Amino acid sequence: MKPYKPFSPVDISIVSRTEALEIIERFISCSDRTLFMTSNGRVQGLGLEQWLSGIKKRNNIWHYWRIPVNPTITDVYKALLDLGDVKPDLIIAIGGGSCIDLAKAVSALYNLIPTECLSEDSVREAVKKKEYLNNSHFIDIIAVPTTSGTGSEVTKWATIWDTDNLEKLSIDCTELFPKAAVIVPEFTVSQSDRLTLSTGLDALSHAMESFWSKGRTPLSQALSITAIKYIREYLPKVMKNPNDLEMRKMMCVAALLAGLSFSITRTTACHSISYPLTMCFGLEHGFAAAITLLPVAEVNETAVPEISHIYSVFEGKGGFEAWLRDLTGPVQELRLSAFGISLSDIDSIVQKAFTQGRMDNNPVMISPGDVKDILLKVL
Repeated sequence: MKPYKPFSPVDISIVSRTEALEIIERFISCSDRTLFMTSNGRVQGLGLEQWLSGIKKRNNIWHYWRIPVNPTITDVYKALLDLGDVKPDLIIAIGGGSCIDLAKAVSALYNLIPTECLSEDSVREAVKKKEYLNNSHFIDIIAVPTTSGTGSEVTKWATIWDTDNLEKLSIDCTELFPKAAVIVPEFTVSQSDRLTLSTGLDALSHAMESFWSKGRTPLSQALSITAIKYIREYLPKVMKNPNDLEMRKMMCVAALLAGLSFSITRTTACHSISYPLTMCFGLEHGFAAAITLLPVAEVNETAVPEISHIYSVFEGKGGFEAWLRDLTGPVQELRLSAFGISLSDIDSIVQKAFTQGRMDNNPVMISPGDVKDILLKVL
């Protein structure tokens, strides 16, 4: 029997700030104990102090505010340790992909590892050996993304970094689809220009890689190409007018479509190559993924001739290259050397660039030599 693979079981809403807070409160009112995951900075930046104080008085809420950038095994361990015997039955995650990914890790592992066995090593083993697949009690997640790019609000996996072993790990389980994604364009206005750009490029990477992925379908490609069209039009407009709510809304829609698309297909070589760039050199994920989009697209053209449709969105391959250069130039030149990476670093990046489920999802088999050539083109 073919295993059940839902397209998206997530209840998706694109709403105003007022509507979003009402929706969140309704979810909380049905919970015996809610784990509220968002940083104190995010609470302040979104002006949620008074609202959060009020719902704490009316409901049983435990606020976890230690939200890292790119959660690690250590971060997951600390979150589980801090939670102790809180026993939440609902998680509200308000933040970017890192916040939502940490929420998924907590959901997957909280009822799995007994307190007396909890350690960084036990967390690492549970993630690497996929022990969470044996968990019979996941915690429901309501995801409220505050960036337009990650797609984590509509996927069933979370990225966790093992900094001790310089590995990118994934938690992957159908039960980790959030029960609801509450998307609030107003919440994305607080992003800096750099974060707006990097997360927008992350969405573009999701869409383009999904388009040519081995797992592509007519549905995923339709979602992808629509997302690409929206990003091509609206990301530059958002960069010029960051307070324009209509433009922010369209980028939210673009990121959502890209997330739905790669939730079907997964990503490919660009993401695989991006992981050591982030792990070892600190590149923001969106920059790290997008920096190789064009050379990887060129490698894949023979296997997926429909890639020409992507180029046509930008009025040709040269148009895409110019669009990307003009978009990123004022904030961050999209070349490895601009991030402090030199020729002597390339070989070490190549060694770490092959992540299972990503590089082998590329439609063309890519060798270490190919990866080196790709990196040299963007050096």
